Amino acid sequence: MSQASTIWRGLLLPFVEVCLLRRAPWQIPASGLLLRLAMAAYLVTGLLLALPTLPPAEVLLSTALDFVLLFGLTALGLRLAGRRERIPQTLTALAGAGTVMNLLGLPLSLWLAASGEAPFPSLLLLLLTLWSMAILAHVLRHALSIPFALGLLLAFGYYWLLLGLLALLVPGALQ
Repeated sequence: MSQASTIWRGLLLPFVEVCLLRRAPWQIPASGLLLRLAMAAYLVTGLLLALPTLPPAEVLLSTALDFVLLFGLTALGLRLAGRRERIPQTLTALAGAGTVMNLLGLPLSLWLAASGEAPFPSLLLLLLTLWSMAILAHVLRHALSIPFALGLLLAFGYYWLLLGLLALLVPGALQ
């Protein structure tokens, strides 16, 4: 087996399967190193995703806000639900799947920045955002042992909170 195939099967494929709602967070290896790598990749791809459309200071602020909210609220929710042991795998699943979605969004973000306010890339980014909500709902459903509909409600709540804070702190992020 080639090294590229090993990386694909071992590192990337599990996160793609989370994005396709085929793998639950408990099926992701519980590894501190994998968690750190996935979180670093999420941060870097989040920065890259925002760079084409925002000034550098706003890129840093919006990416940091997303990172802190997503992982902080998820960890807090799991602690409050008495599921502390699920935090590492859940955060790893979210970071890895988020990285995959950020990578998918990068060409769309570049296209949108190059074409101004073209409706087609905007629509594709909206669909990608809605799919990201479904992924978050899927991960939360498994992590919290709740119905998917409740996970979806939590995902919408997270995005609503994120958009509200972005509107206050980084107004350019929502244009």
